[in-house]
Amino acid sequence: MDLLLKVATNWILPVFFFLAIFGFCASVIVEILDSFARWKARILSGTIEQILGRSMADDFWRNILANPLGERRTPSYLPAHIFPDVIMHWLVMKDGSPLRYPAQSKGFAHELRNTIEPLQRASAPLFTILSFLIEQAEIENIAPADYYSFLQKGLQQWYYSVLDRMASQYKRLAQRALVAVGIVIAVAANFDVIKMVSQLWKTSLLKELVELAEKTSQPLPNLDETLFTTLPLGWSASDMVMFSSVPAFLVKIVGLAIGGFLIFISAQYIYEYVKRRQYAQAAAATK
Repeated sequence: MDLLLKVATNWILPVFFFLAIFGFCASVIVEILDSFARWKARILSGTIEQILGRSMADDFWRNILANPLGERRTPSYLPAHIFPDVIMHWLVMKDGSPLRYPAQSKGFAHELRNTIEPLQRASAPLFTILSFLIEQAEIENIAPADYYSFLQKGLQQWYYSVLDRMASQYKRLAQRALVAVGIVIAVAANFDVIKMVSQLWKTSLLKELVELAEKTSQPLPNLDETLFTTLPLGWSASDMVMFSSVPAFLVKIVGLAIGGFLIFISAQYIYEYVKRRQYAQAAAATK
């Protein structure tokens, strides 16, 4: 029991501790890489350009509603209500003046159809969703006074689905980065899972040897204390045996790859938890 206690306290628990530390380090490194590479901003900018086209995307980011401070760099996050606000601002302001329509007729819908007609070539996705919303408004017999809010809510719901697609793209990119960083950390720290399991198996054999010696009252042989007192992390001269043969080298590579994958799992949990908190705070701030 004392031996198992030594194994647990001296390196099994520290291994899990270092796994959490490595996962946290990997998530921090990816966040730093994101701040330099601006992945979220690039995905957001590319998605807006894909929806609106290059020319309209430039106009979108110059709009005071989307860019109130006139910044040159695109943001990493755009609140869901901003997109429909900008589109509706474009639609109701024709040639610098607001659309005029009779309050008791569907003149607004007619003017909107004429306004969105040029979008068929410039921005097919936006033209399609606006045409669908106008048709839906007429089918549901939306009052002219409620047209604006109806279209705005429809555009916002559509943009929510676009945000989901952007989130999945960013998640895939972040996962690839976390895998790469996890493998690098595993190699740098020699986080070899196969070596750790092998050492744990050896210590279990030592436990059986201790129990047998206690039952037979035989003296214990000299034990290798390093098997259960030394944390199997970091590179040492003994690790150079990996270059002695091809099988040893492959086993070492597989052990480090498994260690990198475990670091990735830990880092992904930490990273997604932090992102959920950030998005929840950002969403709450925009309400």
